[in-house]
Amino acid sequence: MEGQTPQRPLAHDVVERVVAVQGFQDIFKHPISFDPDKGDFVQRKLADSEVVVALLDLLQRRPGVFLERYGKIMGRVDIELLAKHAHEDPEVQHWAAQLLTQGVSEATRRRRRRQKLQELMSDDGEDCYFSVHMIRQRHPRLFFEELARFGISHASPSVPMTPGQGAPKFSEFLVNRLEVMLEEETEKPQTEAREEFTELEKTDARAVFLHKAQQRFLDGLDDGVDYEAIDNDPALDDYRQLEQDAQDAYFQSDFES
Repeated sequence: MEGQTPQRPLAHDVVERVVAVQGFQDIFKHPISFDPDKGDFVQRKLADSEVVVALLDLLQRRPGVFLERYGKIMGRVDIELLAKHAHEDPEVQHWAAQLLTQGVSEATRRRRRRQKLQELMSDDGEDCYFSVHMIRQRHPRLFFEELARFGISHASPSVPMTPGQGAPKFSEFLVNRLEVMLEEETEKPQTEAREEFTELEKTDARAVFLHKAQQRFLDGLDDGVDYEAIDNDPALDDYRQLEQDAQDAYFQSDFES
């Protein structure tokens, strides 16, 4: 019946996105058949192109089963699209409703944010997300409280706002100005704050500074970050780790009982 399954181009797009999700290979089941020469059942690993064909066939013939198997790694938009195109299929509507209303658990939200944090941490460029310079732009008060008192260098707030090459951005000026205000709020005289610190103490201070910046990211306190997209991104799931966690929980409960 027309409207029961998505059109071929849409189906192909959905399948491509599912296959691209990290951990897809951990949940895809390759076919098993009886091998008369070996006298036993053996699994035949499909080529990537064969996997796509198999998924397309399943999606076209039994979209409800497709949602049941792969809905947990699909994006919300794709689930809604399938529900719309198969609006007369009760099995599709059942799984779509269950997937769309269950929401994201707190554990899933934290796990996906940690995975995103690891991706951001893998970039070690000068202006990477978790560089001292970029953290200072986002959280100038944190920089002042954790690093400035150790004499760790930062741009001078007195740099003139003149146009031309090398002129600081307005955001840089605002950050510098806020640091001046924070310094004025401190009760200690400036001379008392200018103490000598060892390199080890400075290294420890940077570690604390980075940890607190990471925690703010995980807590959803970084402006400009699309946390909704991160929290609902199944591509950030490590399914091998999820399976291991489930096994650990099972054996732990069995041991305790």
